[in-house]
Amino acid sequence: MAYAVISGTTVLSFTSTTRSIGAVAKMAIDSGNAGTYLDQVYDKYVLFIGFESWAGFESSTYYKNIVPREHVTDVGNWQVLEGNVSTTNQIEPGEQSLQFRDYQSNSVIGSAYMDYSIDDVTYVTFRAKDTSDYDVAVSYSTDGGTNWIGAEIFELATSVATYTYTVASGVGTNDVQLKFDVVQPAVLVDKARVYIDDIQFFTNAK
Repeated sequence: MAYAVISGTTVLSFTSTTRSIGAVAKMAIDSGNAGTYLDQVYDKYVLFIGFESWAGFESSTYYKNIVPREHVTDVGNWQVLEGNVSTTNQIEPGEQSLQFRDYQSNSVIGSAYMDYSIDDVTYVTFRAKDTSDYDVAVSYSTDGGTNWIGAEIFELATSVATYTYTVASGVGTNDVQLKFDVVQPAVLVDKARVYIDDIQFFTNAK
């Protein structure tokens, strides 16, 4: 966020960590605002994962895989356990979503992770929903997936919502891989579903 206090064409005070004084002052003056002009500065976008076919994600209606299924994509590969990329009840109509199904006959719990890393990540947003009081835990790795750290559980709802996961409180972190783990409720429901979509990686490094 940046602001400039203007009197006529004179800058009386200025605060910003992301924009030059000239840029904000000009916007304030051009707006005719002789008071405080606020300029919302958005963090930089690093990567978007929408699980779409054009990116290489192949959809399927088989979710009972007890060994990870590899999705080979243009950016990098994803490993998905007890789930798949699907067009069934997807988050965005006409598109694809990552979907987990909790089969009680299986000995595994749904999970998915990036089999590649990206740099300069500060936080991640994603859209999600569930069908039966299931949640999802998000964590990240910086050592090639040997250790997953920073686990945070997000309580999902049957309606779609957007969630934010913080990787670093300061500047972006490098070599980041992201992982999603299904979190089961006390009372299990066979074939309960969790949906994930529209994963966006951001950095606040300027």
